[in-house]
Amino acid sequence: MSGGCACGPQAMAAACGVMALTGRADGPPLSVPPGVVTAAAAHARDIARLTGGEVDLDGPALLGERAALEGLGRRAPWSPGGRARALRALDGWVAVSLVRPTDIEAVPAVVADRRSDASGDPWRQLSQWAVSKPLADVVDRATLLEVPAAAIPMRAGTIVRPPVVRVPMATTGASPPGAGVRRPLVVDLSALWAGPLCAHVLGLAGHRVVKVESADRLDASRWGNPQLYAALHAGHESVVLDFTTDTGRARLKSLIRAADVVIEASRPRALRDLGIDPRRDLGPNATWVAITAHGRDGESGMRVGFGDDVAAGAGAWVVDPGTHEPVPTGDAIADPLTGLAAAVAVLESRDRQGRELLDVAMSAVVGSAVGADVTPLATAATRRDGRWLFSEGGCDHEVALPRGRAVQGVVPSPGVDTHRVMREVEGG
Repeated sequence: MSGGCACGPQAMAAACGVMALTGRADGPPLSVPPGVVTAAAAHARDIARLTGGEVDLDGPALLGERAALEGLGRRAPWSPGGRARALRALDGWVAVSLVRPTDIEAVPAVVADRRSDASGDPWRQLSQWAVSKPLADVVDRATLLEVPAAAIPMRAGTIVRPPVVRVPMATTGASPPGAGVRRPLVVDLSALWAGPLCAHVLGLAGHRVVKVESADRLDASRWGNPQLYAALHAGHESVVLDFTTDTGRARLKSLIRAADVVIEASRPRALRDLGIDPRRDLGPNATWVAITAHGRDGESGMRVGFGDDVAAGAGAWVVDPGTHEPVPTGDAIADPLTGLAAAVAVLESRDRQGRELLDVAMSAVVGSAVGADVTPLATAATRRDGRWLFSEGGCDHEVALPRGRAVQGVVPSPGVDTHRVMREVEGG
């Protein structure tokens, strides 16, 4: 792979910057679960194979791309982004993310303290409350109030399900209009990192990617992570619709029915509220990829999760040898790992030419990558001649900073392509 890392999982992690993001800011970089980097490399190899070598990515380097673009570094016990950390419960540890304003607003309700106000420290409130509560109760309470939280497994042998559940749907055997002539159309309804990375890979593979956003809720990454947004969305088209109106929802359905691939990262309830049903609205021989924190079905489909807490719950965080506490591995690694895995699943689905719904759960993708070794005691790098070095296989490897890629193409402003794209889809 072009720009690939040195062989060996920890060498890859060191060379590609994942280790540089793991550990305390005032301490050494720490080793990471080997499966995290080997899975990223394997997904990248699969993408290269499925695209005939057209898309050649450095999978492990993508795990640290956001951190590189934003200048983030290791800062345990916090995640590099500063919005997730582990909290001690009565009988274990829980990873919590406070990413959205609603997460912070929900903290007083989580701890059942009506006296708390917005001026209080939500992390202090959570830590003081959780330390006297059973781990299961902490997770249940947070989940009930839609605060992202996951129990951190502290034993080896955790069993996870396969990363992708493929649901074949009734197929007509017909080809979508213009198949073999036009570029396959990807309708990207996702936001943040995992879904857009999947769309980005498909765009690199020659697909036409149209990002679709709600007029009253644009992708927060436009402002929160503008450099990452540019890296993932340059060269795509932008459609903005008013999902609160009958016209906007009808236009959304028109786009979905014209698509060869639909990417979304919503809970099933949100789709139902829009009147969208993949089994009814997906076109013939098309692929629907649903990216969720913990799966689409049952109670799992109701859970909220982000890249850091999901990674922790799937066993991808490590135990700091100095404090013996779980700390984040890299930067929200469940997102880029899932984006790569979803791209592989879509490309394989397109090869099968069936009509499929792909259930890509972030927790299952990470759990499958990590395997049985869920919470290893990390090994620290050593400082020598002003450099951090990590030893593996009898060789010393320098711990490099994470790196990003140059933006290729123009980043569309919100809705700039709406009228043109809709005229094409609606035949107007």
